[in-house]
Amino acid sequence: MNTEEEWISKAPKVELHVHLDGAFDSSLLWERAKEISTEELPLEVETPWSGARLPVRKIITDSLGSLQEFEAAVSTTGRIGGLGQVLDCFETFFPLVKGNRDLLGRLVLSFCESQKKQNIIYTEVRYAPHLICKEGTMLPDARSVVSAVTEVLGNWAKTNPGFLVNQILCCVNLQSELSDAVCALAVEHQGDMGGVVGVDIACGEHHFSAEQAEAFERHRTALATAKKAGLGITVHAGESGSGQNVVRALETYGADRIGHGYNIVHDAAALARCREEGERRPHLELCPTSAIACESVPHPEEGDGAAGWDRHVLAQMVRDDALSVSVSSDDPSVFSCTLASDLSLLARALALPPAR
Repeated sequence: MNTEEEWISKAPKVELHVHLDGAFDSSLLWERAKEISTEELPLEVETPWSGARLPVRKIITDSLGSLQEFEAAVSTTGRIGGLGQVLDCFETFFPLVKGNRDLLGRLVLSFCESQKKQNIIYTEVRYAPHLICKEGTMLPDARSVVSAVTEVLGNWAKTNPGFLVNQILCCVNLQSELSDAVCALAVEHQGDMGGVVGVDIACGEHHFSAEQAEAFERHRTALATAKKAGLGITVHAGESGSGQNVVRALETYGADRIGHGYNIVHDAAALARCREEGERRPHLELCPTSAIACESVPHPEEGDGAAGWDRHVLAQMVRDDALSVSVSSDDPSVFSCTLASDLSLLARALALPPAR
């Protein structure tokens, strides 16, 4: 850690866009992987974003030799290969967590302690509860997952004054049939200490396409219920899709924050919409390491046509005083980053003083 990053690490911070499952403590997952019987792991899973068959059992059993081997299997480890590669990491380790209430509790607690260690005084952590539950276990349904997470977060907040971790529940891109249930759970757990403050749509942007009109409408109806109840709405948009997805997220889904949104830079109308003043100006959640690893933005220093940071998409967004932006780590365990390292990356690249 360089001096600048150390200074940023010690400064009080807020993080608005970080996925719980993307921040799972890999050492706890590795311990679970060594305990679980091979037969409990699925031989393979079909990834909903590509339809490819992912050989989960082989990936995990081949990586048990050391923590470093395991981390390489469940993270991008510096590789750049698009959003699909990143989502495959989640599908690899999800079977270790599904239905395991004790492990989930320890993972949530470890996340909270990590945020405190980084002096992140307020966090909004997001996850899709339906991806963690499993019938016939101690986490048989999505409600049991949200209740378990809320209990840990609430108890932790009581014993750690000055720090708070609240929740955002995620609807899933192409699983819109679950969105009503997700938003109902969000309303149910609203107002608790460590409770739910918003909802999201994550795992891709296919739902914006004309071919997914039915999914779009289901998401829209569910989010309208959440918004009416006073919950915040943040939607992943303009990351793998166009700037117009950002506009639709704002105008039709009622979003007040946008996860990522990088492609507004290439769309004059979308950029103008995000520059509007007052309550209509959305807040944009930027995640630098994630953006580069997912190929949402070009690598500023590598590859054909690399132009450095001066006119880079992230530089334009951070320097644009008409935009409201913040920086988050997105999936720190998957991308091997922290909020401090992402802030330091931008500070060095844009020659900004750390306090900026």
